[in-house]
Amino acid sequence: RASFRTPRMPSCATGGSWAWLVISLAVIVWGIRFLSQPTDLRHLKCPNDREDLCELIVLTEDEDRVVHTFPGKDLLRAEAIRVRRGRAVNPKNMRRKQVRKLGYSFQLVVRLDDDGREARHVMSYGSVGRSDARQRVSEIQEYVTNSDVPSLDVYESSGVSAVGILLVIYGAFS
Repeated sequence: RASFRTPRMPSCATGGSWAWLVISLAVIVWGIRFLSQPTDLRHLKCPNDREDLCELIVLTEDEDRVVHTFPGKDLLRAEAIRVRRGRAVNPKNMRRKQVRKLGYSFQLVVRLDDDGREARHVMSYGSVGRSDARQRVSEIQEYVTNSDVPSLDVYESSGVSAVGILLVIYGAFS
């Protein structure tokens, strides 16, 4: 005699576990999405012709987008600097322990007008590393001094979102 059994529905605990797993995976994916987007972006594009406009795009974590434009001939130089929280710092009168906490970055020096006034644009919020900062400075100096260099395209992004880190950790441990 064949018996007919109706299919059993999963228990509420099993359904809840599957729902929690799906939510945890969604939180991890959301956190990875946050981590893939840089929190602080600076992009300098200068054309081949020094008379054309260079464009410096600054995009911060607060989604503020600032675009600075200036003629390529007004880019005077690049300088290696020490940086703390996006500001250039002079380490001359600091103790060794304080200097070790500073990061390495570089800044652009741009002529504002014919009177000799200059604007300085720090190119990274955090440290890009000593060798990378020196390499970027030499790359920009090559563009400034050598007219044979075709164009300049410098892209710096720094930092990851703290929200992204927290979401990945929360999703992994939940």
